[in-house]
Formats: sequence, structure tokens, C-alpha cells
Amino acid sequence: MESATASRLSQISTAWTVFFAAHGQSSEEAKAARRQLLQQYSAPVHRYLRAACRDADVADDLYQEFALRLVRGDFHNAHPEKGRLRDFLKTALYHLVVDYQRKQQRRPAPLVADNVPAQEAWSAPSDEEYIAWWRAQLLANAWDLLAEWEQATGQPLYTVLRSRAQAPQATSQELAEQLAAVLNRPLSAGWVRKNLHDARARYTHLLIQSIRQTLQPTGDLDDELLRLGLLDYCRPYLRA
Repeated sequence: MESATASRLSQISTAWTVFFAAHGQSSEEAKAARRQLLQQYSAPVHRYLRAACRDADVADDLYQEFALRLVRGDFHNAHPEKGRLRDFLKTALYHLVVDYQRKQQRRPAPLVADNVPAQEAWSAPSDEEYIAWWRAQLLANAWDLLAEWEQATGQPLYTVLRSRAQAPQATSQELAEQLAAVLNRPLSAGWVRKNLHDARARYTHLLIQSIRQTLQPTGDLDDELLRLGLLDYCRPYLRA
């Protein structure tokens, strides 16, 4: 069961491997990889563009341009040896907005009343904001991977951990009663505590796996976790 599940998880990993597949020779594989990339990174890309442009319509248009460039293969030169995946994406989005601003500056300026303020210039989100968005994306991806793990193995780790996240103040006995109704079987507080422990460990390992895949082959995982504010959370599982 372990090897089958590991194989399944490797198929849905979204990092440099999928970037390479998106620009591969197999058209069907490339199309599937591009869809996966767009699904995986649509949320942080949208958030970055909206924060940079301060205009939802412009951000939507630029996201479509980002998707077009991805499908067109404009990012084929990206490679892990050149840096982290999040840095590559940030640079690509920065240039996307800059290109848009340059095009706007070449157009004739519309006539406006004296009391109407000029359109506010764009400003790139700070590194702290971008890293916060990237961290949120990685955490959400780990939840998705845990859900896939549950589906593949039949172990309700995602269900247990999600129940705890939704009711952080509930006792183990209260969670046991809630989960018993969901899983349709009697459960004990001891069962909940054991499975919560296993669920947290599995979730964290999947999170570490996702982060590791976005680094250079020789990238420092501890340093990346520190930048993301996740080192203390992940530390107990790094050498496990």
C-alpha cells in the first residue's frame, strides 16, 4: 500500500517536475501539466496581481496573459538551478505588470476633470506579503495532498485533522462523537488522539515534500522553512 500511495502522490506533485512536463514533447502530457500548474497557482497569482494593480479587472486580464504565456511555452527557460520556484514566479509576474504599465504609458492619456485624482501607480507587494501568500499556497497544497492520501489509503487522516482545525477547542471525546457520526462507526477519545498525531505528522511530511520540490537541487530546506516562518513547526519532522 505504501508504494502505491507514494506513486499516486508523485503523480500529483506540483513543482519543477510539472514545469518541465508542461514544456515536454508529449502534447497531452504538456496540456495536463499546464492545467495542473494553472489550477495550483491561480490563487496566489491572482492575489499578487490584484495587490500590484489595485484593479480587479486589470488583474484578471493579466492573469489571462500569464496563462497564455504558460501555454505558449514562454517559461521554458525556467530551471531549479537558477533559483527557487517562488522567486521565478514572482519575477515573471513582476515583468508581466511592468509590461502592462509600459503599454499604458504609450497610450494617449484620457481627459479628466481637475478634481479627479490620477490613477494610482502600481506597487509590487512587499517580500513579506509575497512570502505570506506563498506560504498559504503551500499549506493549502499540503491539505490537498492529505486528502489524496486519505482517498488512496482509506485512512481518515484528512478528516480527523480537518475536524480538529474546525473545532480547535473541542476535547478528544467531543471530536470522537463528531467523527463517529461522519465515519459511521464508534470511536474513542484515544483513537482520536492517535489519529490526530498521525495526521499532523503526515500533513507536515507532505508540506515538507512540497517545499523541497520548489528548491534548487542543492537548496537549503532549513533556510527556506525559516523564510516561510515554518521552521519551528516542521523541525520535529525534518529528520524523521
